[in-house]
Amino acid sequence: MIKTRQLLLLLLFLSNWSLAADFNSGRADVRINISATIVAPVCTVLGNNNQSPLFVNFDNIDFSDVESGTAYQDIQLKYNCAGSSVPANKVMSLYLYPTKYGIYTQVGNNVLRTSKEGLGISLTKENTNLDLNKWIPFGSNELEGSFILRASLITPDKSLLTEGSFDSTVAILMSYL
Repeated sequence: MIKTRQLLLLLLFLSNWSLAADFNSGRADVRINISATIVAPVCTVLGNNNQSPLFVNFDNIDFSDVESGTAYQDIQLKYNCAGSSVPANKVMSLYLYPTKYGIYTQVGNNVLRTSKEGLGISLTKENTNLDLNKWIPFGSNELEGSFILRASLITPDKSLLTEGSFDSTVAILMSYL
């Protein structure tokens, strides 16, 4: 009985030693799969007074102001991106997505179509046209800041303009690319 007990203890010891040898040699019974998604900081864009959505009102505009290019509104925007630092090798980019009437392609890739035939809204930043439906390098790598977009009313042909109200919409996205 004692020999049987000693033999069982010896077998138990050897089996534990063998199991330890398996782990030490890099083999294991359980695989662990690890996955994650690395994302850029999420950015929010708001009006200067923290408003969203933003409403830009041109009020009453004379035909001559549209024709001469003096019908515009400057839109003060500010952005804030989550995170503690700018991602390495990434550039802040801006995306303007026309959501209601699309692009007025007869006038340019930076012109929103409006509800009024013959009238578009050109979007610029620091006198640079901003193409729609395209990521545009923004020129800033700060986590927060502000900028001004200029919305200018334009027409390809003044004979197309008629009196009446109009509207248009654009979504503004910002991200590190």
